Amino acid sequence: MKTEECGYWFTLSKDVYVSFNSMSQLLLYNTNSGKSLIISQPKCIEIVNDVYKPSNLGVIDLEIINPDHEILQFLDKSIKLGIGLKIEKSVSSNKPINLLPILNLQNDIEKLKNNGEVYLIGEYLAEYLTSINLFINNECKQSCIKCDNYYMQTTSCTRFLKGSSIPIETLEDILSQSASTQVKKINILGGDITLYPRWNTLLTLLNEHLFKFHLWFNLHNISDFDYLINLPFYKEVTVTQPFKRARLEDLISLVEARNDFTFNFIVENEVMLKVINELMIPYNRISYELVPFYNGTNIDFLSNNVFLNESDIPSETIEMRIIFRNQKLNANFFGHLTFLPDGQVKANMNTHAIGYFPDNSILELIYEELTRNTMWRKIRNGGSCSTCMYRYLCPPPGNLEFALGKQNLCHVK
Repeated sequence: MKTEECGYWFTLSKDVYVSFNSMSQLLLYNTNSGKSLIISQPKCIEIVNDVYKPSNLGVIDLEIINPDHEILQFLDKSIKLGIGLKIEKSVSSNKPINLLPILNLQNDIEKLKNNGEVYLIGEYLAEYLTSINLFINNECKQSCIKCDNYYMQTTSCTRFLKGSSIPIETLEDILSQSASTQVKKINILGGDITLYPRWNTLLTLLNEHLFKFHLWFNLHNISDFDYLINLPFYKEVTVTQPFKRARLEDLISLVEARNDFTFNFIVENEVMLKVINELMIPYNRISYELVPFYNGTNIDFLSNNVFLNESDIPSETIEMRIIFRNQKLNANFFGHLTFLPDGQVKANMNTHAIGYFPDNSILELIYEELTRNTMWRKIRNGGSCSTCMYRYLCPPPGNLEFALGKQNLCHVK
């Protein structure tokens, strides 16, 4: 060991996340700079483990490390990347303390359940619900080819639901109870929602509340552009294949300067992707989303355009709070409930119902999902993800994984 190393303490930056998923390999990721270091040498892994031992309080003495070339390389590289830190003993002769970031949630659901304190969950129920999907009806005059599948993979209309429509009185009850929660956004969906039997009464009801209502329309169901534009709510337009390009461009041209429209393009293949990208070039002010969709035969398209390569995962800086969040909850679905025409309430369309409204109150439904965990707390802890060092840097599981029957959407070995 270089003699000068003996005069230093060693620690890790407080911005560094360490993935301990594998015994043979560690990822050290700087959440501030996005720089990372992968180590597989047993002695280097031992050093990192020593830093995290409670008795060491986040700092180790370089003087007591049995040195070799690999360790010196690791120390030098980690310091150059801003991952490791050396502290001169001449500056701090007493061993310093470095409280490294460790996830420790006082209100962790599983911890409360294991400690027999599940009753404490009730103190925070209203804080967990943040958005709602209301499928108000299932009537529609269209016959979209994948109507029975779109809504399983993304927010979309469908006529393949049990029941006919949610009574206006029930909708009023849902909105009333939601007012005492953290709900901000409410999606109004159905088949063709304008065919809801009390459509005008519904619009009046929505105007009486302060939620951010998003009304969802399929392009095929929009016959009157002026009527759509004048609705005093946010409009979400779903575009599925096949569609008339000229008609779509007419609508986009009319609303380009507005801030209350988003176009959601369901994309199944390279041709559709190219068409949409070219179509939207002149409309740089319009809000739109490209939604990848698995149609049963386009796995190659998804593999080439959606699946992540290893280099993609740390390509953008990921904050520590995001990594910690990914260890405990699914940000894609946490806080969302979906109400269906037959009374069922789900945390996600790919899961079983957690209850029925109005038989179960909204607070009871939140409690059911928190304790049963049909979707809100589904994280990357199964299959190949369980030993992958990137699993909490990756986005949480989404509907596409369900459609594909896969644990992940990546090419990481």
